[in-house]
Amino acid sequence: MMIVFQVVFVVLFPALVLYLEHRNKLVKIISPIVICYATGIILANLPFLNLDKNVYSEVSVISISLAIPLLLFNSNVLDWVNHAGKSILSYILSVFSVVVSAVFFYYIYRNSIPEAWRISGMLIGVYTGGTPNMSAIGMAFDTPKEVYVLLNSSDVVLGSIYFIFIITFIKRLLGLFLPDYKSNIQKQPGLKVESSNKISKRQLALNIIIVLMLGVIILGLAAWISITIKGDIDETWVILVLTTLGIAASFIKKIQKIKGSYETAFYLLLIFSLSIGAMANINELLSKSSDLFLYTTFVMFTSIVLHYILASIFRIDRDTVIITSTAAIYGPAFIGPVANVIKNKEVIVTGITMGLLGYAIGNYIGIGVAMLLR
Repeated sequence: MMIVFQVVFVVLFPALVLYLEHRNKLVKIISPIVICYATGIILANLPFLNLDKNVYSEVSVISISLAIPLLLFNSNVLDWVNHAGKSILSYILSVFSVVVSAVFFYYIYRNSIPEAWRISGMLIGVYTGGTPNMSAIGMAFDTPKEVYVLLNSSDVVLGSIYFIFIITFIKRLLGLFLPDYKSNIQKQPGLKVESSNKISKRQLALNIIIVLMLGVIILGLAAWISITIKGDIDETWVILVLTTLGIAASFIKKIQKIKGSYETAFYLLLIFSLSIGAMANINELLSKSSDLFLYTTFVMFTSIVLHYILASIFRIDRDTVIITSTAAIYGPAFIGPVANVIKNKEVIVTGITMGLLGYAIGNYIGIGVAMLLR
């Protein structure tokens, strides 16, 4: 019964959060994804609940495997790259910064942490596109669950600290050495997330079924390709094929314009976030992973500071730096709340597009660097 309760709760609780988001300003400001993370963490640390972490582990794998291609369906990568300007430069600088930071601290910690090469790859993934990349790369290298859970717990704690920094005084601080944002009223190319508000509930339900079926088909193809090439389901191949097929599907206009695909992917991310949070035991984090926590701290904040320095050298405006940093550290789910805080809705398209680009390239870069370090 407890397992059934866990599955039902992790699948339905995000629906309650989304329902409250439209009726409570506080929920909207905090962000549904933060609430799901926090709820999961609270559940994981209640002493009177005996939760089966394997359930959350399986749910997180299934939800992220389906979410990866769905997140990419609405993207128009080539069109956006042709017009991106300084936003893509800022994002490239962010990616460069985290790769340099992760490689540098690998050599610092490789003797004390046996999994250092895997961890550097996973940190590159999580700070290129978000938690889905870390999960994907961890799955690709068959990272021990306890290592993944502790690394994710460290990321949750540190990510919360940086998020508070973003929504409080980051704009004022960066304004000391970065130029102001210059409004670009003309239409911005790139990702167009089709609103699901202008279609009937019946059509929306049908669209959700369609995109989920497409996700299942892509997942099946990824598994089949892996078996054909490797003789078994190799998680590295599965993740890379999922990403590649998701990008390929985005070039099909009918798939790209399906209303509701991003919302469906976002719901899967909420399930994923709740599941991951429910595996984060704070006591374990504090008692077992001091080195790993410091490793994550140094990689994350060194990469952020380096990104700021490089952005200053290239004279990139502060709003673009804030939104591309958000896209790299958290992914597209946090773009809306951050854009609202910095009072600049023009950067929403930039942020979401960069976040989705991070989902697309983070797996390649993280896996590639980890294999070189191994």
